[in-house]
Amino acid sequence: MGILYNNLPRIIARLPDAASSHVEDSAHAVAEHAVVHHPWHNVTGETEASIHAEQDGDRFHWAAIGSGALIYLEWGTIHMPPFPTFAPAADAIRPKWDNGWRALERLL
Repeated sequence: MGILYNNLPRIIARLPDAASSHVEDSAHAVAEHAVVHHPWHNVTGETEASIHAEQDGDRFHWAAIGSGALIYLEWGTIHMPPFPTFAPAADAIRPKWDNGWRALERLL
């Protein structure tokens, strides 16, 4: 118990950076998975090229985003079915996400 207690201030000081890094890495992983595994036929490459991770706000606000026709592809329209991209990508990296948080919990 003494070793943990003596290292507790150092561990606590490292947690925000470690958590921020995990959130950023996960956003990038979702974006990378979406680019590689999107379910639509790529015609121009513009929509695929728009997929990336972006920080919005403080260091804990990261998201995988895209532009162009992606909103129509992701959700579909009255004229075409959806081609989900980000939800399957998030599901695919979920084990990595969970394992990362478990690793941070083990620091405490």
